[in-house]
Amino acid sequence: MSEIYELIQWPAIIKLHADDELIFVPDAVQFVSDVSLQLTHVQAQDMLIDSSGAVYHISNRPALELTPTGVMLSLDEVEDLLRSHLSNNGTCCVSKFYAPSIREALVSVFA
Repeated sequence: MSEIYELIQWPAIIKLHADDELIFVPDAVQFVSDVSLQLTHVQAQDMLIDSSGAVYHISNRPALELTPTGVMLSLDEVEDLLRSHLSNNGTCCVSKFYAPSIREALVSVFA
């Protein structure tokens, strides 16, 4: 398995460009082995966001590959993505969604 997976703080989410739906990725094994994930057509703007807020560029060559971007999202930015995801899924009262950390936010939404 690539060294890049050791940098990533799992769990993580995949944010596809122009889509509020997020894809939860619990660990590197799931990222590498999930057939539907590997067959996903990615665009240049698609990204993986880990539990620390680190953003990784995703590309298909011939399998999904990750490249660090050097961008870090704040808890507020990740919560906004999660609120959009929850709202898209019909969850009510998403404006009240709060978590003390990105990791806890991801786990609470996708657990």
